[in-house]
Amino acid sequence: MPAAKQVASDTVYQLKVTLRESKPPIWRRILMPSDISLAKLHHILQVVMGWTDSHLHQFVVGRTIIGVPDPDFGMEVKNERTFRLSQVVGGEKSKFVYEYDFGDNWQHDILVEKVLQAESGARYPICLTGKRACPPEDCGGVWGYDDLLEAIRNPSNPEHDEMLEWLGGDFDPEAFDVDAINQELRPFQIAAKRKQPALKAQAAWTSKTTPPADAQSPKGAAAPSGESVPKLMQPLYEAITGLTDAVCKEHLNEEYAQLCRKMAATLARKHPSPLTRGRTETWACGIAYALGSVNFLFDKTQTPHMSAGDLCALFGVAKSTGAAKSREIQDMLGITLLDPRWCLPSKLADNPMAWMIQVNGLIVDARYVPRQIQEEAFRLGLIPYIPE
Repeated sequence: MPAAKQVASDTVYQLKVTLRESKPPIWRRILMPSDISLAKLHHILQVVMGWTDSHLHQFVVGRTIIGVPDPDFGMEVKNERTFRLSQVVGGEKSKFVYEYDFGDNWQHDILVEKVLQAESGARYPICLTGKRACPPEDCGGVWGYDDLLEAIRNPSNPEHDEMLEWLGGDFDPEAFDVDAINQELRPFQIAAKRKQPALKAQAAWTSKTTPPADAQSPKGAAAPSGESVPKLMQPLYEAITGLTDAVCKEHLNEEYAQLCRKMAATLARKHPSPLTRGRTETWACGIAYALGSVNFLFDKTQTPHMSAGDLCALFGVAKSTGAAKSREIQDMLGITLLDPRWCLPSKLADNPMAWMIQVNGLIVDARYVPRQIQEEAFRLGLIPYIPE
């Protein structure tokens, strides 16, 4: 990894992000603040490329791997929340790699094209231009994407109809909308400043993902509705969520129902989807059980509360079966305790692992620091949103 350089906080990098081995190339050109954390950069790359943040990721800088440390990985992974972009960039023409989805192995080559002075009052990050659509999630990597395009372009291909149905209809590989991307980037943007408070992340978060950074308030952190599901998987998705909706709305709450829908949609988008194997009731129970584990549903001191046995009984599933399916889902999606992706919105404010930062060497809870520091911490990707 290149030696860390002292870069002014009003510096921005012009980066070109290219999906490796994509032909014709899929790429984006963006302006990025030099002092943004790699954790925040991960979320921004997901937006500008068009991914759905459904898989693990890491940055590779020389021989150094930077991501979300996990002792089960068997290799040293430095914490992305403690690195700023300026620490991994050696200047113009320097390069590093962003890897996403270790199964499909999407590798993004990131080139520093220019080192620029931030324009006073301008809001960063911003996407300048790019070419072509992001491949669909779980399509098998670059080679699988090529096969998919060949299938949908050729009506005589034996997989033509199946692939179109899996995609949910037409797919335009040339589509690119820079205005839509910049609209999605708005929650990440903060006006350029000449001076920023000195912040350094507390390396307390050790889950396989980083907290989401797409909300400005607890209400804004709610699970999104209208999840995208391939047409081929729609009947299974509706059958599973029909069961989870019934249980959650009668015995739990709407937040659980929405998160169950989000998790079911995530599983439905996998290719091939695991939902096609096994009983609908078992999947519905496993989804609710997994979310209950993250949010301490089985703890009597929590509201709502329900025992694991009672939850499984509502789905007509044995407790051991529900627990096993829950573990399978958690392993498949890289879910850990207090994982902010699957935390109830009403509990996110009390999720301690999402809020610990270090300011000038002192570990503090970001919920109780001055607003200026909160804004900077959010901009660097150290906290999920700016507290009200």
